[in-house]
Amino acid sequence: MMSPFQVSPVVTPRPVRIIENNFLESQARSLEDLWQSILMNMPETTQSRNASGPSEEVHTGAQSLLRRSGVEREKQLRDALKRCSEKTADAACEFWKTGQSVYLPTIVQGVIERFAGKEVHAKFATPHKDLRLVEDLALDSLTMMEIVMLAEEVLPISINNEDLTRLRTLADLENFVGEKLQDFSVRFPQFAEAQN
Repeated sequence: MMSPFQVSPVVTPRPVRIIENNFLESQARSLEDLWQSILMNMPETTQSRNASGPSEEVHTGAQSLLRRSGVEREKQLRDALKRCSEKTADAACEFWKTGQSVYLPTIVQGVIERFAGKEVHAKFATPHKDLRLVEDLALDSLTMMEIVMLAEEVLPISINNEDLTRLRTLADLENFVGEKLQDFSVRFPQFAEAQN
């Protein structure tokens, strides 16, 4: 047994193997390839130009909805909203059939409810327009991004970060979506043609 005053024998470290630059370069290329494949598989936005006004960004998920027949569109909507309430999916399908904005609050609330924590679900039973997204519904920035991604997938809108910073309440969000889709059939004549 060693006394506390004895010095332990010096252990010489094993030689450290130096990784060659080739290995590091190949790892960097692999990471770059991985990043490129992630970017390639991410939903993109495309430009849809309206003859009477400026361009409006539309998520490619919504673009594909515009190109589909009624049955295919409903299947795609229900698939995208499968974790939302049936009432939300029904409202989305009706919105795409009629273009009427009366369905938008149900869609917005349903998409938010899908990502909100279970502890705030009771607030959606009788939602009031003054519900604050962060303080009352406990939505953080990651959750807001998930909400935006799903909204862009099922509605022909695009929400950028600047828009997000101005949205504080449920009413703000519903009004924003309503304004973006106010002239839905005028902005998207290909949808109107698909309905005829």
